[in-house]
Amino acid sequence: MRTTELPKHAQAQHLRRTATKAERMLVVEVDGATHSTIAEKAKDAARERFLKAEGYRVIREQNADIYENLDGVCEFILAAVEGRDTL
Repeated sequence: MRTTELPKHAQAQHLRRTATKAERMLVVEVDGATHSTIAEKAKDAARERFLKAEGYRVIREQNADIYENLDGVCEFILAAVEGRDTL
């Protein structure tokens, strides 16, 4: 079964597992509508600072991008895993 044949939530879970297996020091944060408030942005920033201090690389994606452009999101994650700055 291809990843794109899975339900959207399962695709996102698959992406997280794949990124974790491919590069253990990469964190993919998926932001939705709840990440738009000042309080949530502050929590996200604090978590990202902590993760970076622990040696992790953090990349962010929007929920909408996963639903609307999964191939692009996968390419973005793959580029991060491979250490490419551009797609």
